Amino acid sequence: MNLPIGIELACVLVLVIFPLASADLLIFKVYGRDSAGLQLPVGGSRRGDLRRVAVKCVGFYATLLVVAAMYFAFPIYRQDYYQPFFSLAALCVPPILAVAPLYIWLLDRRMACPRDGTWQAGRLFLGYWRGLDRTELASYALGWLIKAFFLPLMIGGLAATVRWLGRHPLDAALVDVFEATTWLITLALFVNLAFVSAGYIVTLRVLDSHIRSVNPLVLGWVVALICYEPFWSAISNAFLHYGDTISWREWIRGSPLLAIVWGGLIVAAQTVWVSSAVIFGLRFSNLTHRGIITGGPFRFTKHPSYIAKNISWWLISVPFISDLGPVAAFNSCLLLLGVNAIYLARARTEEAHLSADPTYVAYAMWMSEHGVFRGIGRILPWLAYRPPQHIARVGTHKVERSRPAPAE
Repeated sequence: MNLPIGIELACVLVLVIFPLASADLLIFKVYGRDSAGLQLPVGGSRRGDLRRVAVKCVGFYATLLVVAAMYFAFPIYRQDYYQPFFSLAALCVPPILAVAPLYIWLLDRRMACPRDGTWQAGRLFLGYWRGLDRTELASYALGWLIKAFFLPLMIGGLAATVRWLGRHPLDAALVDVFEATTWLITLALFVNLAFVSAGYIVTLRVLDSHIRSVNPLVLGWVVALICYEPFWSAISNAFLHYGDTISWREWIRGSPLLAIVWGGLIVAAQTVWVSSAVIFGLRFSNLTHRGIITGGPFRFTKHPSYIAKNISWWLISVPFISDLGPVAAFNSCLLLLGVNAIYLARARTEEAHLSADPTYVAYAMWMSEHGVFRGIGRILPWLAYRPPQHIARVGTHKVERSRPAPAE
């Protein structure tokens, strides 16, 4: 039975969010972590400040109005690609608006520092500008900007994969290795986008999935945003269009055994890529710090998602093969290396941001000594991780013993 796309998306997201949130609340009890900031002050319970709660409600509702105005004003959001997002929003926003005051009140009673970004935003919208914490307010605004920009993109992509998988059942994809590989790549994209979308939606302190900080580096924002629409089309078409008339399918169509091996490598890279998103649970989002992940593929290397994604592009596009000759192939390789360089810049700016957290520094230094790619940093020192100066003097043995526990 074909359901409206908004309902299909809601079902997918519930299947992701509900078990993860239930496990975090009932099994891992993440609300009790220090990072959640919900420990009661000494002296017992707190009734909560209804005036402060009202200000927070104003901040929350006014923020949603600003985001809605952005979607209404910018022509790009009238494109068909984004309509599934608005269909989903039409289903989900009304109940969120209804329960928000209760959630804000319950949370306010438990917060160790209740004058958070939502409260600062409420005071701003109410005209009480004196005494605003501009740092807290800026972090709040940037966090919402990230959510407002990326969530429609991810939901639009998720809707596209849902529709594609609905039109291409698995049994039809098993006709040959090329169709099977394409189906598995799309399945990986579907799973990735489902978890990523859930991460952008569920930024809740009670689940310890709130935003701790936003990347303060302008370069970090630039290299992250140009990897997504509408910026990527302009950048890739003008400067980094490495595609050719030959892909891996055309290159090895006459070699069944090589096709199986090559397709298997592509699927393996895609599997690492998607598992790097899944391990985040409800904590994935670009340009933010929402907790340090050291489980899954992150047990073996930093930035496994970027590594696997870039490897898969080399395997799929085979830029070193061209029907236009070796010069064109060499040029395509250079252009793809340019794309790889963008992701290297993303990795380095993320490291610079996350290195404000000692847990990440311990993790990164441990990886420098024990990670799968530890030898690369020794051969090419400019690629090696460099901790902040005040931590660089910590001995290797001490860092190894302080290796963070894997994420749940």
